[in-house]
Amino acid sequence: VKGTLIFAQAISDTFIEELAAQTRLKLTAFRLSDTGLPTELRSLSDSLSPGTPTTITPVSDDIVLAYGKLFDLFGDGALLLRIEQTRDYTKQAYVLRRSMLLLLGVAGLLSAASVVWLLNKWVLSPLLQLQAELSDIQRSKNSAARISTAPTGELGTLADGINGVLASLEAVQHEYMSAKEAAESASNAKSKFVATVSHELRTPLHGIIGMLRLLSKSEMSRPRQAHLALAGESAYGLLATINDI
Repeated sequence: VKGTLIFAQAISDTFIEELAAQTRLKLTAFRLSDTGLPTELRSLSDSLSPGTPTTITPVSDDIVLAYGKLFDLFGDGALLLRIEQTRDYTKQAYVLRRSMLLLLGVAGLLSAASVVWLLNKWVLSPLLQLQAELSDIQRSKNSAARISTAPTGELGTLADGINGVLASLEAVQHEYMSAKEAAESASNAKSKFVATVSHELRTPLHGIIGMLRLLSKSEMSRPRQAHLALAGESAYGLLATINDI
């Protein structure tokens, strides 16, 4: 089974608000797919890349803005985050950059945790159950057994395919046993028939051979002796054939 398993973290307005509350930062999110995104934010977003996802922009002597760009699974820009702080500029530059990196790290950890949880729930756990049942079937060597778990998606298709293979194997085994019993029955019937026919043919043939021996001891002409010898050879040849059967 081949395919691509994709997990992603949905970032909604509620998620941004909760993240701002947890980090105690004045956080604003801009969706890059929004057609109404201001031109200056669009230009700022274009200047950021996966290698340099953050930047700090001073607005005034009291306000500094930090921007961070989040990318989707295809490497395209999806979201622009902005943090606003009012502190000393030199200290603010360090704090804002660290805060932005921390924010991006938290978002990545939340996304990774979601991936692990979903992977365990929908892939690893059903796969381990599937492996355990296959091991039980292999140990029991019972082709009538079936996979009882019912995973969804591609694992469900795999389980159905395994059950189909087991059903086909069971049908083949039944056909094999039926054919084996039929062959054994035919072999027994053949042996019985051959034994019966051999006995029924051998008994009168021994009588014929005995009479030919008696006739060979009586006086007769040479042509009759030759005919008698030929009959004896034919009788012994027929007896040899019956014995070979």
